[in-house]
Amino acid sequence: MTILLDRRFRIAVFAGTALAILWLSLDSAPPVPDLDMPQADKVGHFIAYALLTFLAGWTLARDIDTWERSWRWGAIFAILYGGLLEVLQMALTRSRFAEWGDLAADLLGALCVYLLVRLGVFLRRRRRAPYDELQPRK
Repeated sequence: MTILLDRRFRIAVFAGTALAILWLSLDSAPPVPDLDMPQADKVGHFIAYALLTFLAGWTLARDIDTWERSWRWGAIFAILYGGLLEVLQMALTRSRFAEWGDLAADLLGALCVYLLVRLGVFLRRRRRAPYDELQPRK
C-alpha cells in the first residue's frame, strides 16, 4: 500500500491542515503574503477551505460507493469549522474580527470542491452507463 492510500497518513495531513488554519485564524499577526490584488484575504480563505474540504473528503473516502457521502461530510465539516473559527476570532482575540465575507469565502471554497467531485462522479457514472447495460442481470 502506498503512503498516499494509508489512512493514518491521510488523517495526519488533514489534521495538520486543520491545525494550521486554526493557528492562522487565531494568531494576532499571521504571516500574510504580499499579494497586490483586491480581496487577497478572501482568496486565501477560499483556497484554505477548498483544500480543507478536499483533504476531509480524501480522508473519509473509502471507495466509489461512499464518495458522495464522504465529500458531502467533508464540505459540511469545512463550512462548520470556518464558522467556528470566525466565532473564536470574535471571542478569543482582540486583533482579529469575524467577517461575513470570510465565512462566504470559506463556504464558496468548500462548495466548489464538493461540486467538482459531484461533477466527476456524475461524469464517471455517465461514461460507465452504456457498459453497465451490457452486463448480465443477476
